[in-house]
Parts: sequence; structure tokens; C-alpha cells
Amino acid sequence: FIDCGIIKVRDFLQENGIMKQTIYQQLEIKHSYFQTTSLILKSFIPYREFRYANGELNPYIAINYNLEDVNPRSKYFYLKLIKTKVKELNALKKWEEQFNEDIIWQDVYRMKIYKQPEVKFAAFNFKLISNILATKKMLHQWRRADNNICIYCNEVHTSFHLLFDCQHVKPLWEKLKNSFSTDISWQIIITGIALTKEENILITIICFGIYKKFLEEKESNRRQGINSYIHSYLEYTAGKYSHTTSLQMMIPHIRSLIPNLIE
Repeated sequence: FIDCGIIKVRDFLQENGIMKQTIYQQLEIKHSYFQTTSLILKSFIPYREFRYANGELNPYIAINYNLEDVNPRSKYFYLKLIKTKVKELNALKKWEEQFNEDIIWQDVYRMKIYKQPEVKFAAFNFKLISNILATKKMLHQWRRADNNICIYCNEVHTSFHLLFDCQHVKPLWEKLKNSFSTDISWQIIITGIALTKEENILITIICFGIYKKFLEEKESNRRQGINSYIHSYLEYTAGKYSHTTSLQMMIPHIRSLIPNLIE
């Protein structure tokens, strides 16, 4: 490959990912195209790992300040940025203080974000864990609302109040208390500890439905009972994702909750 002038991946691939015609014509066996491409890509792996071991430049490159000659990858600068600039979220420490427990946040993120089948559910959980949901308290703090009072009662509208403590949502959790392997608490909603993957997804869908209902009703005077709304939302979710691979396995679990919400 080196004798043919192939030093970098871009030497044999075009911008659209297709092998350059000049290289293709030199192949003795044309039908080995994919095998050859795979072999060339694999041949670079040990050199890439040597050059950027642990995200750091090797000593030779470290003293070579001509970046045009070195051509470091963007991953090096990204890892450097993470290492020097990223700080732990203050919200994580506050949750630990509130729950009086040391929490392994890697496990929480894996369950509440990475294993969520839909991006919108993962994004919702990230905002919840980071304590930046658009509640009335946060909207008031961001100067997007006149007050921080719940639209359903006279309490301060925090994420805890919105999803768990408000008199508007307590009947919902009461209806669903026997649907999970453990009693649902605020800590479980945040961390997902003691729940299975399927139960965590169900909790996320329910909480997302509560949040969605609040966003729809905060600008109007129309109010709908929480049980009937979540009943409709679960029906909608089961129908919408019935043909989606990522959520097909969850359809029976979602439908199992629906009878519990019938008034």
C-alpha cells in the first residue's frame, strides 16, 4: 500500500467514501473491493493508537509544533478540552445531598440516557438530572414567566413538584403504584436505581407525558385530568412506535399500564 502511495485513508477514498478509480483499476481481483477497503482501514489502527495513545500526542509529536506536518485529529483536541474545561454538574452534588447517598452517576446516565430508545426521552432525562427542565420556577428565573407558581395549585413549581409532589399528579402515581417492582419515589425517578431497563423506560415515558401536558396547558385555560391524559398519551405512544424497532419491545409494557388508568 505504501509503495502505491497510500499513506492516509484519504489517499484511496474519495470524499463520498468510494474508492478512487485509479486505485480500483489496480486491484487484481475487482470483487475484493470491500475486503481491500477493510484491510486498509485496519492497517492504520496500530499506528493511530501509537500516535494518539490515551488521547495524548507521543513525545516526538509533542515537540513538533508544525501542526500542518503533524496533522493531529480533532479527537485529540476534544479530549484535551474535556480534560481541562469540563466540570461536574452542580445538580449532581445537590441530588446526592438531597438523597443523602453517594450515587454512581455513570450507572444513572447509562440507564436514564444511553439506554433510552428515543432521543427525546434521553434529552428529557438529561434535563431532569441536570435540573434544567422548563418548570415555572426555571422559566421565572430565565425571565420567561411572570411567576414561579404551579398552574394547578399554589405551590412553587419545581421539577419535584411537577412530576411527583403536585396534587395534580399524585392520583396518577397512586393508580400505578402496583405496576412496578418497587414503590416509586422521587429518588427512583431521578436515578432509576432498583428498576429494570423496561421500568426505567416506562417511568421516563410517564414523566415525559406529565411534562408535555404541562407545556401544552401552561398557556391556556384548558385543563384535563392527569389520568385520562396519560391514558391517551400511552395509547398514542404505543400506536406511534408499534413499527419502530427501538420501542417495539416496550409496547406490551406500555399497554399493561393503560387499564390501571381507567377512571
